[in-house]
Amino acid sequence: MASHPLPDLSAPPDAETASHPAAGDGAETTDGSGLAPVRASVEDDSVDAAESHPAQGEDAEPAWCVQGHFEEDPLVDRRHVGAEVMMRLSLAEAVDRGTDLPPAQRWEPAYLTLRLVQPLRDVLPTLCVYRDPELAEAWATCRVPEAGMLADLLVLAAARAEEPIPAGDAAPGAPFWLQTACPDWCTTRHQPDDCYENRVHQGDLLPDGEGVIDLLLEPAVKGHPEQLEVVVAHHYRSTVGAVHLVRSERTELQLTPAEARTLARHLSQLILTAAAADGAAGQKRPNGGETRNGEPLFPCPHRHHWCQGHSKSEIIEARRPGNHLAHSGPVGSIPFATGNTLGTIDISISGRPEPPTAYLQVVNGDGGATLDPTAIDHTIAALQRAKALILEQMPWLPTADREGSTAR
Repeated sequence: MASHPLPDLSAPPDAETASHPAAGDGAETTDGSGLAPVRASVEDDSVDAAESHPAQGEDAEPAWCVQGHFEEDPLVDRRHVGAEVMMRLSLAEAVDRGTDLPPAQRWEPAYLTLRLVQPLRDVLPTLCVYRDPELAEAWATCRVPEAGMLADLLVLAAARAEEPIPAGDAAPGAPFWLQTACPDWCTTRHQPDDCYENRVHQGDLLPDGEGVIDLLLEPAVKGHPEQLEVVVAHHYRSTVGAVHLVRSERTELQLTPAEARTLARHLSQLILTAAAADGAAGQKRPNGGETRNGEPLFPCPHRHHWCQGHSKSEIIEARRPGNHLAHSGPVGSIPFATGNTLGTIDISISGRPEPPTAYLQVVNGDGGATLDPTAIDHTIAALQRAKALILEQMPWLPTADREGSTAR
C-alpha cells in the first residue's frame, strides 16, 4: 500500500461531506423499541415537500443517492437510487438458488429489501419494498406519508403480538379445541371445524379501517386502490403472535414482533433520509489525477469522506443487485527506521460494504517496526482517527457501547 502523509488528526471532517452521511447503510438491526411515531411529520408530501425538494438540476442530486451518474448512462439508470437496506425474514421460505449448487450453498435466507428511488423527472422519492433478490420489481411502492403510517402500525402490531393470551376459561359455546378465553381484540368467529392452521385469534388493529393504507402510486385494480394492511394473528397454541403485512388480500409478509419493529425503524430512518437536503453536485467528474489500475477514480457515491473513490466500471457494476462498492482510504503513514532500513506503518480503513475496519500494514522493516516515542504517538493517533471514522459509519451502535469502545 502506498505511503501517505499523516493527516491533521485534530481537524474535523470536511463540513460538506460530513453533512451527507450514507443513507440506509444500516446493517441488520436488533430488536428494541425507541421508535417515535412519525405519521404527524409526514402527513402531506405535496406542496410543502415539493418546495423543500426543488426539481433536480443537471448536476444536482439528493444527498441520499448512491447511484453515481455519468453522461452516457442509459435511460433506465437515469434516476436517483438510495442504498439498499436489507433485513432477514425468519418466517419466509428459504430461497432456492438452483440444483447445480452444492447442498450447503443451494439455499439462502429470504430477505426484504428497501430503498429510495426517484426518477429524474420526479421531485419526491418513492420508498420501494422488494421481495425479489434481483430487485426486478417492487412488491410495494409507498409515498413518504404511507411509509410513516406503516411504521406506526408495525409498532402497534408488534406490541399486540407479544401480549399473552388470557389464561381464563373459554367463553360458553366456544369450539372444543379452544380451552382459554380470547384476547379482548379478537373478533374471529371460531368454528369447531377450523383446521389447525386457522385456529388463530385475529382482529382489526385500529377501528374504522384506519389500519389499511391506500397505495396511491400503485395502479388501481377494478377501480379500487392497492392497499397494505397490518394484521396480527395469534395461534391459539403459540406464546407469541405473528405480524402479517398483507397486500390487497392477495400476498403477504409474515414477521415476528422483533422483525416488525426492525422494519418500522428502517422505514423511519428512510423517511428522515428522504427529507435530507439535496447534494451540491453529481458524481460525473473524476477526482483530480487519482487512478487505480490505470482507471480514473470518481468521488465515492456513498459520500464517505474517507474513501479514495472508485473507477467508473466499479460504480456501474455496483448498480447490479447483490454487488457492493469496496470503500477504502488512507488514514496515515508513520515513518520508522530499523537499523539502516527505512519503512512506514500504513494505516487505512476499508469496508465491503459496511461497517469499515482498520487495516495496518508494515512496509519494509522485515515484517516488524522499531518505534520511538514520537512514532508510537503518531501510530496511536492514526488508529484513534481510524476508529472515529469507523464509528461514524455505525449509527446503530448503542451509545453505551460507543462510549465504552472509546474508553477502551
